Amino acid sequence: MVGVRLVHQLATSLLEINKQINPANMKLFLVLLLAAPLVLAKPSQKNIRQGSNTESKDDDPDESGVTINGLSYIYEIVSQLDLKDGESSINIHAPDYENSVESDNDTYDILVSNGRLRSIKGVECAGDVAVVAGDDGDSVILSNLTISEAVLTYKYIVNGSDGELIEEGRLESHIYTVEDAVSVRVQKHNHKYKAKLEDVEPISNGIIGDVKMSHKVLDDAVVTEMISSLQSYLTQDVDKYIAEGFKEYLHSAIGKTDVDDYIKK
Repeated sequence: MVGVRLVHQLATSLLEINKQINPANMKLFLVLLLAAPLVLAKPSQKNIRQGSNTESKDDDPDESGVTINGLSYIYEIVSQLDLKDGESSINIHAPDYENSVESDNDTYDILVSNGRLRSIKGVECAGDVAVVAGDDGDSVILSNLTISEAVLTYKYIVNGSDGELIEEGRLESHIYTVEDAVSVRVQKHNHKYKAKLEDVEPISNGIIGDVKMSHKVLDDAVVTEMISSLQSYLTQDVDKYIAEGFKEYLHSAIGKTDVDDYIKK
């Protein structure tokens, strides 16, 4: 309507000044008059972008035509995680580490090995859950999961400068607020749907907390020096080690949960 009024105003003005302009200027007015509706009718780039920006929901069918309640499924997976502390641990394939520490004119050689994920606590769903179509027509459920605390353990051996064994025991490292991206693939087999863990990728390293060293022979000053020397080793790739161990927990939980119960048929 604004465009129509503007065109009407231009036409009226043109008639009023018709007698005051020469024929050449009259042609210019006519060109502007004809172009005005086209300019006013053109949609803005902002409106085009907004119109093409759509948001999918986890209970809408994906491109494969399958409707999955992804949010409820992920919540059930989290509830099925067996997080009993200390009953079992998972090998995280961390490399061995050797270092030397000097204290009170004595040299101590420390070897750290056998890294394991002892426990995880406080797993929660972070943000939205998406259900998308995979390249082969399967459905993939995508979600981010946070771990409030993970505990990694290592075996350590301390020798003196002469090679004599001084002490051996266990290191314990606490990591807080870790986040992983989890993808679960859903496939159809003989009219029934099955789910399997596709991948777990670390998103954040988390926060490195306390490091404890079970010692009886070494004094506190030496232990403090050793823990300080191990900081870079205990923080490097720790997010990958936790994700690696977390896969084992998720494999078990997915095996206990029937994804077929969360598919609308």
